[in-house]
Amino acid sequence: MTFVASRGKEGRAPEFLDGVLPVAGYYTMRTSWTDPDAVYLFLDGSRQPVVSHQDFDALHVDLFAYGRDFLPDKGTFTYGGEYHKAAKATKNHSTVPIDERNQKDVPAVLHGRMAEKAFGFVDCSQQGSPEVKHRRQALLVRPDDVMAPYVVLVDRITGKGSRTADQYFHLPPGPLEQLADRPGVVTAFEKGANLRIEQVLADGIETELVETEMHPRQGATVNRPGVRFRREGPLPAMFVTLLYPYRG
Repeated sequence: MTFVASRGKEGRAPEFLDGVLPVAGYYTMRTSWTDPDAVYLFLDGSRQPVVSHQDFDALHVDLFAYGRDFLPDKGTFTYGGEYHKAAKATKNHSTVPIDERNQKDVPAVLHGRMAEKAFGFVDCSQQGSPEVKHRRQALLVRPDDVMAPYVVLVDRITGKGSRTADQYFHLPPGPLEQLADRPGVVTAFEKGANLRIEQVLADGIETELVETEMHPRQGATVNRPGVRFRREGPLPAMFVTLLYPYRG
């Protein structure tokens, strides 16, 4: 803690970049402990049942890069009423609800993880409904002398029947633009960092901009933009998504 708080001036450097809390099911990957421009990725592979302090948000991700939280959680200021229901809902997190429903109260499962010098990787799944499973693989590629860091998400939806799979990304308050050449969006902050979200497997995807509320702090409510990528049809279905943060 001393090393991180002092940005390496005091204390002892951690011997790892990627962390795991195996009982909680929380997985983190980062490019540095001390660089203010570091990239940090969190994946929720929670193994706990949903209670009052948890949401229907298994396999959601949060990406922090170059000093900006790009996929912040919605947050809540109340434990009752319609807003709390919205705060817990799967569609209001950066994950994949099926058939516009909340996930079932089923723990996620870790299939594997790797922490190498060049990359971090986590592979989890959750049985969101009795007949449908969502499996998310998250890869953080760390920077080198010629390449900036980036993230690839692979979402596989398997099971029975014809389904609607919605992949959501909820971004911080600010301008958001759709890509002209393929399914995707890019933030348009004039200062600081931006994030490009691009579908690598573009065929058959419908893109829609969405807006939700979030609570950045107690008593404050702001609107924030987001994007929904939709696939409809017989399973299996797949999303392969590039998240590329950059300065400027």
